[in-house]
Formats: sequence, C-alpha cells, structure tokens
Amino acid sequence: MDLEVVLKTLGLSAKEAKIYLACLQYGELNVSKIAQFSGLKRSTCYAILEGLVTKKLVISPTMSDKKRYHAVEPAELLFHVEHQKQLLEQYLPTFNSLAFQEAPHFGILSGSSGLPFLQKQIESQSLVYIVGSFHTVTPLLRNLMLGLFSQMKTGAGKIHLYLPPLPHDIAFSEQHADNFQIRFVPRGTIFDSFSIISEFFCATFITNKSDMQIIFLEHKGIMKTWWQMLQLMDNVLSVKKA
Repeated sequence: MDLEVVLKTLGLSAKEAKIYLACLQYGELNVSKIAQFSGLKRSTCYAILEGLVTKKLVISPTMSDKKRYHAVEPAELLFHVEHQKQLLEQYLPTFNSLAFQEAPHFGILSGSSGLPFLQKQIESQSLVYIVGSFHTVTPLLRNLMLGLFSQMKTGAGKIHLYLPPLPHDIAFSEQHADNFQIRFVPRGTIFDSFSIISEFFCATFITNKSDMQIIFLEHKGIMKTWWQMLQLMDNVLSVKKA
C-alpha cells in the first residue's frame, strides 16, 4: 500500500502526508527543500508544517536562525493514533447525545396474525408498552398471547401492561405480577389514552431511548379514539398494523 494512503488512513491530509514523508526521507530540511521534495508551494508548506508540529509529528529545532524541520520516528505514529483514540473515547458520550434518535413506534395488534409482530417487538425493543384488555380480545388471541408471555424470558421491567380492571385482566395480573409492570386504567376515554401516550413519550425522551414500542390491542369500542390520536401525531410517530 502507498505510504501516503497509510498516513491518510491515520488521519493526515494528503498534503500533511507528503510533507511528513519528505522530512522522513531526506532528514532535516528548510522550507524551500521541503517544498521541492513534496511538490507543494512554499506558502502551503508553512501552514502545513505548523500543523504537523502541533501534532508532534514534525520537530523544528531552535538552534539555528533559519527554521528547519525533521520528521519524528515512525514509531511515534502509534502514539499519535493512541492519542486520537483517547480523545474520541473522551468525547464519545457527547457525540452519542447528538445522534439522531428515531421517533417512538406505535403498533396495533389485530388478531392472531399479529403474534409474530408482538414477539419480534418484545425480543428487539428495550421496553414494550401494551395497552388494551385480555377481556375484549378473542379467546384465541388471548390464549396465544398468554402462551407467548409464558414462553419468553424477559426482565420484570421490560413489558408494561396498561389494563382495565376486567376479570381476565385481574386474573392475569394476579398470576404474572412478578414478570410485568402492570397498571390498571379506566378504558375507553381519550384522557386516559393520552395520559398513557404522554408517559410513553416522557420515558422515551428523558432516558434518550428510541428502542421502545407501544402496542394497542384492537377493540372496536376504543380503536377509533386511538387511531384518531395516532393520526394527529403522524409527523412524529411510526404507526404499524400487525
């Protein structure tokens, strides 16, 4: 591989690479000679040399009235790379805080065909919010969901269930209280649904996590209200129907 290419891979510009190699190959040089051997203009060399001195890749002895420069030993390049690595590690949290975060995702679980979608979300997301009722879904979907929950190994804080105080939901909470975060809310009112969504957004943006999913269990009596809310927020939400 061309040595200039190697130096550029280490973060040097093309002109810095040319000047470093000229100083390395021909020893201590004045700016005129550096310009000659590197193929660059003298005016350009002055600025580039100052940058290389700052990076401690080129040294300018002060014993002579005329400035002369020579390259450091090639082994010093390893220290240069290590310094770059340490600098990046130091500021990596700051870069991460600036990184684009995806909008939270919403989904509608409609029938047993949506079980693969639900399973995928539980496996891939750090938090999953499920809003609805085991009482109003079909018996088949209810049994499949309960079977899925019993098979999957998840932490107690990963799945949050927002359920109305109906018989099947109360029974579920009594059996699985240790495995899920369960909260009982009145069903069917837009205010309660907005409260749930507000809490979800706060959890997303305060903790700076976008790998969250909120899933609504389909039910005719309340789906219209939920869809209206999701449509109002369409600019910031990704809505999927499973």
